[in-house]
Parts: sequence; structure tokens; C-alpha cells
Amino acid sequence: MDKTRIKKFKKIANYLEPLIRLYIYPLSFISGINELCEKAILNSVIRTFSKHSKEAYIRYTRLPKITDNESNTDSICKSFDDFAIVLQGPILYEDNFTSDTLKLYIHNFPHAKLIVSTWKGVKEEFKIFCKKSGVFLIENDMPIHSGPGNINYQLVSSAAGVNMAKTLGCKYTVKSRTDQRIYAADAMVYFKNILKTFKVENSGVQNCSGRIIFISYGKSFLKRPFCLCDFLTSGYTEDIERLYNLPLDTVREDDYHIKHIKQEEIFNVAFAKKIEPFDNISPYDCFDNFNKLYYECMCAEEYIVYNYYNSYCEKIDSHSDLLKAYNLFLKTKAVIIDDNQLMLYWPKYRLYSGKQETEYDFAGKLTFKKWLDIYNS
Repeated sequence: MDKTRIKKFKKIANYLEPLIRLYIYPLSFISGINELCEKAILNSVIRTFSKHSKEAYIRYTRLPKITDNESNTDSICKSFDDFAIVLQGPILYEDNFTSDTLKLYIHNFPHAKLIVSTWKGVKEEFKIFCKKSGVFLIENDMPIHSGPGNINYQLVSSAAGVNMAKTLGCKYTVKSRTDQRIYAADAMVYFKNILKTFKVENSGVQNCSGRIIFISYGKSFLKRPFCLCDFLTSGYTEDIERLYNLPLDTVREDDYHIKHIKQEEIFNVAFAKKIEPFDNISPYDCFDNFNKLYYECMCAEEYIVYNYYNSYCEKIDSHSDLLKAYNLFLKTKAVIIDDNQLMLYWPKYRLYSGKQETEYDFAGKLTFKKWLDIYNS
């Protein structure tokens, strides 16, 4: 689904949502009576939509809202004291989402250091919760300039949280967001096993302690150099610290962004249509001045991963083959895992996974299986 269709989809959804809410309110009220009523109504609705959809079958996943007594089983490990889990961003107070996420992590990952890195102005009840629960709370000053795609917000809050993890002596760090939740109780063991199984190959500017784990969700692309999902990463703490302790993006400020925003849209649409859907087409086949366009239209994810690679792996000059450098980074310094292995829930975007989120018909999506091909090449 390209950006034009996404805009149309959102516009139609905004018009229909009030009517749909009014129509389904009685059903939602009945479904709230108990789990049996909920399943009966949802099964009927999903079956009906699947039957009449011309393009797809539809399914749903049920995840618990309240996490206090979410699991009757013990944690799969007695202690995760070598892990830090950093949640960065504004607190999501609706449904006590952030605090309930922390409660789940306290149960699933005992003794892990839980760190919330957010902005000044946190509600007093959340501060009290953190103090009682042993959660480390960091209230940062917001940077003056947000940067393109709010990248400076990401860098400031992420770096502060990971720096705390390093101060606390944590060997491993998982960096996530305050509005995301990992339901998989074995996620930390999975991260550790990935790092043990796929060793880093050092030959660059500085030695890395291990690979950085990225997920396949969002902007993790096969042929868009260094475009990897930046909101959930994991690895050895010193490597995650390097990833987010980057200079703020103060070059591409408001005037620059306004001047180039149309060019960026054209570049992104062209990339999505001419390159990502096809296996055998390189960006250098479609753009005579690809490197120049790439640096001018670099998104937040690319800025973070590119600068990490350039600073700690291999130096890149303006004439380098960026795709070749990216593949070398994937082969020697990174691992891509599929987000469904973590049972990741993100209410901001995760309610609907469209075609572009499946490898079935999207050649440009970078998944674990495609990363494994690169690793073994």
C-alpha cells in the first residue's frame, strides 16, 4: 500500500469511524460481559469480514490488558539481573498501559533493571508507582529541535536510558518504547541465544561486543541501505549505547526539511514502486544520483544505523556503494528477527498489519529468513 493509498485509507477510516463506533457499541457492550461472549461476537464478525473480503482472510489476536495476574506460571528464568529494559518516550497513561507493561516485565523478567526514560512533567502517581516497583525513572529536558521524524527526541531519551543501563552494570540492554509491550515471556532468553548463536565479525574502525538485534517490523527494508527499525533493539549494552549516543540531527532543521519534503516524498514513492517490490532491481538501477538523494532524503532510521556503521564499523565516503556496505553490515554486525516471535503489541500502529507487513507479496521487506540468506552468502 503506497503513501497515496494510505492517505485515502485514513481519510475514509476517519469518516466511517464514528458511524462504526455507534453501530458496534451494543456488540462491544455484550462482548465485555465475559470472555465467552467476546469470543462469540468476534468470531462471528471476523468470519463475516473474511467471507466478504475479496483480497484477504482476517484473524485476530487476543492479548490481556491487565497484567497483574496475567500468568499463573513462574518465569522461565529465576533472574535476569544482567538485563536492562529501557522504555523511552512519553508515558501512555490510557488504560495504565506503560505501568501495566512494567508490571508484566517485573513478573516475566525478575531482577531485570527496568528503566523509563521520558520527559519532564510525569504525573505524580506514575512516579510513586516507579518508586514502589523499583523502576528507574529519568525525566529529560526535550531538545529544542525535534529533527526530521522526531529523531532528536528518540536519540535524547534513548541515550539517557541506555547510559543508565551502563551505569547499573547491565551486560545486555533491550531498548523499546513506553507505548509498546512484549508479551513473550521467553524474549530475553531468545535475545541472549541469538547473540550466542550469531557471533559478530569484527574488522572495522572499532570492535563491537556483539551483533545488534533489530526487528522486521516497520521500516526494515532489504534494499534501502541502513533502513532498519530503530524503536526496538537489543544487544550488548556498550553496542546499544553507541547506537543511540549520536550527534543530534541539527543540520536538517525546519528550513531544510520544508525545502526538501516534496523531494523526499517523490524519492520515497519511487523507491516503493520501482525497487522494493522486485527481487532483482537495485536502487542504483533506478537513480543516477542515488547517493546524493539518499543523503538528502535520509529518514530517522537510516540516520541512526548509518551513523553507527560509519562511526564504529567501516568509514563510508560519498561515492561508496551504500547497498554493498549495508549488506556487509547485515552479514557481520546485525541480526534481523521477526517481531511476531516477541508477541509485540503496539496500539499506535499495530492494530492492522497490511500487505506490506507480510513477505508473501512484498519482496523489499527484510525478515529473519531473508537476513539468514545474507548471513550465509
